[in-house]
Amino acid sequence: MRVKRVAGGFRVKMAVSLSLILISGALASAQVYTDTLSIYFPKGSATLDKDFAYNGERADIFIKKARRVIEGKDGKAERIRFEVSCSPEGNPEVNDRLLQERTKNVRAWIEEELDTEGMASEIHYEERHWIELYNYVNSVFGMGMPDRQRCLEVLAKAEREKLESKEVSTLMGSDAWEYLTETYFPELRRFRIILFIGVQMPELEIDDTDLNREITDNVHEQFNTLSDSLEMVETIPYSEPAALRRRPVFVKTNAVGLAMLVGNVAAEFALSDRFSLNIPVYYSGMDWFGIETKFRTLAFQPELRYNFGVKGGDSYAVGLYLGAHAGLAWYNFAFGGDWRYQDHDGRNPAYGGGLSLGYRMPLGRRVPGLGLEFNLGAGVYSLNYDKFYNEADGPQSETGIREVKLLPDAVGISLYYRFDRSRRSGGRSSR
Repeated sequence: MRVKRVAGGFRVKMAVSLSLILISGALASAQVYTDTLSIYFPKGSATLDKDFAYNGERADIFIKKARRVIEGKDGKAERIRFEVSCSPEGNPEVNDRLLQERTKNVRAWIEEELDTEGMASEIHYEERHWIELYNYVNSVFGMGMPDRQRCLEVLAKAEREKLESKEVSTLMGSDAWEYLTETYFPELRRFRIILFIGVQMPELEIDDTDLNREITDNVHEQFNTLSDSLEMVETIPYSEPAALRRRPVFVKTNAVGLAMLVGNVAAEFALSDRFSLNIPVYYSGMDWFGIETKFRTLAFQPELRYNFGVKGGDSYAVGLYLGAHAGLAWYNFAFGGDWRYQDHDGRNPAYGGGLSLGYRMPLGRRVPGLGLEFNLGAGVYSLNYDKFYNEADGPQSETGIREVKLLPDAVGISLYYRFDRSRRSGGRSSR
């Protein structure tokens, strides 16, 4: 801290108090802290995608702060550090090329966004080993993973015998590998940018002719409570989530509906880590095997779901879900008996809603996104329909029949394919 000598009683008191704090070692003449940005890449990609894993949102905040610092408004940018790492799976040569390309692309982006000329910079490459993965699985964070004990045995062997990633993934099994892919690998693969910022303490001006014992004692008494709170701050890290939560989209078809000659397709969108929106559409304009047997319909059944999943893992990967749905259906039904039922005048669909319970599970590792979904549900519906004799051009027997009924409205064995995306667009798991 630099001190200039001028007259002034108030300046004397302030200067003495801060000088005493400085002498006690609680305050340095300058502080250094950091601002950190983490960038995530899709698996096998070196392209900086701002729409992947919230990269764009975090980058905008980081760049805005960094510009203020570089322009001298909030401190001085002292140096910038790039930390690059990857998870231990994958071919070492390929990983090395990815690290180099990612570094080149991120540095080019930074130089476009910020004036880094004359700023000291450094690059640090972190080589990840199987032992780090072992430590993670063996910690409290790995408590919920499937086949945990088997996974620990394999990882220990991988580190001891220097196994390749292909051998490890085969031994671990698909469930354990999928769990690590969802919860931990994204953190190992991130690219960090750390900006070191120096904040200089202001100059203080005093006239040391006014320094005397009485003033010193009075000021020390007034300010001694500050001595423990003004400490050197070296880093203020930018907080990142322990595991990226991806936002999957499921595209599916219900085999039960297809067996009834009802064409159908559904899309399910993850809204958060637990809640998703499922939107199925059903349509059939066909008779089954004759005009007296048919299940013609056009139906919509949007459903809000809560996904329980596996504790500690991706809630969408496998596990139960509970849904609340609405239903709207035009219909023309006949089941080979005496009667045919159709919504009144063909313009009064059934409407209502209910609850369903389901279970989702992946089919295996060969096609990671492929899986099965089972669901069963029922709802309360308001009906307004006409009743006809079940024969060719059968006459109407009754019209405008109104009922409210509890009906099974969700019976499904669906085949789905899962796509993972960030909030704004798709993206596969990162490496």
